[in-house]
Amino acid sequence: MPKGLKNLDTEILERLRVKVAHTLAFSLNSNKSYDLLSNIIFDRTGALISNSTLRRVFQYDSDNNPTKSTLDLI
Repeated sequence: MPKGLKNLDTEILERLRVKVAHTLAFSLNSNKSYDLLSNIIFDRTGALISNSTLRRVFQYDSDNNPTKSTLDLI
């Protein structure tokens, strides 16, 4: 399993979070909303990101850094 980025710029990650949040017509506050985001990403890219991975990216208290491929898909 690939490891998360070691030198992830937290400011860039925060800007990604804000941009996605402003793009969506719903808030990321439930499992259902992460399922919807996963489906949107799949529809646009053909790649599946699990709702648990998306929660780790968008939850600010997560200690796990996402992989480059996950960030590229988002």
